[in-house]
Amino acid sequence: MARILAVSARQLRRYVWERFKKRAKRWLDEMRAEAAKQDFARGELAKTASTDVRFKHASNFTRFLKRVTGETPQNLMHQIAMSEIDKKCPQKVRDVRFR
Repeated sequence: MARILAVSARQLRRYVWERFKKRAKRWLDEMRAEAAKQDFARGELAKTASTDVRFKHASNFTRFLKRVTGETPQNLMHQIAMSEIDKKCPQKVRDVRFR
């Protein structure tokens, strides 16, 4: 990335720290995790999302997501699906209690 921006690796790390108050690796990991979440929101499978964020093996992707987000891909997909349902479902239907 530093080469693309025509700066040194050290300068890029310094910029990321000043701008985001995070180490460059942590910032990049969070960006990759966010890209994967966006893939899940579009309905992509975990394997597809893993290749989109440049993982060769789905198991490495699963470990990565669990480390960065604390959730497995399956749990993230479920959370995203439920939030989409909540957005589309009227409030009075969501408030129904089952006995």
